[in-house]
Amino acid sequence: MQTIGPRELFSWFSKISKATTPIVNWNEFGDAVLFLKVFKILFPKVFEPYSSKVFWNPSYYDVEKDPQVTQNWEVVRSVMSDSSIPLEILNPNIRRGEEHSCYNFAVMLYFLYHLMIDLSFSADFSFPVSTSLATFLQSPASVECLINGGSEYSETVNQHWSQQQPQPAASTQSASSRRSKSHSRRSPSQPRERRHKRSLS
Repeated sequence: MQTIGPRELFSWFSKISKATTPIVNWNEFGDAVLFLKVFKILFPKVFEPYSSKVFWNPSYYDVEKDPQVTQNWEVVRSVMSDSSIPLEILNPNIRRGEEHSCYNFAVMLYFLYHLMIDLSFSADFSFPVSTSLATFLQSPASVECLINGGSEYSETVNQHWSQQQPQPAASTQSASSRRSKSHSRRSPSQPRERRHKRSLS
């Protein structure tokens, strides 16, 4: 299985966003445009009411103070909230291109995109992610947000999901105790156990 690190994430974002030049730096994520392009794919129903508020080509000298960039990040927060994605996953340092904050958010979108296509998707990531993101990815909420957002495969996802046994609320229990559950996934916060997998069989 391929290990996904920053280089692979840059390549994926370049492709899915149809970037005219390859993405090579986390600073390119500071205006939220790349993230919003993925949101538009993942959560079309939720994104649509906010689409007119997005500045797809913001002109700015200071990404941390520009009002157009600020509005883009407000749209990010609104779409997350309406799709039931925990807002604590969005670290404010992401706006200035801080590496770990950007990496966490990029991992989330990469994972959700592939989960949307294949509910048994699994991946190995090069670096551990935040506890809040790890908890979210391991929980039923990671699938539920796709349903809430009206993803392209939401009907299929919902059909499979509704056939499963009711799941307990997300918790911070250890990865070993989760392996016996049908929706288990190794904790992405643990460097030696980086595989993310949801079993829906």
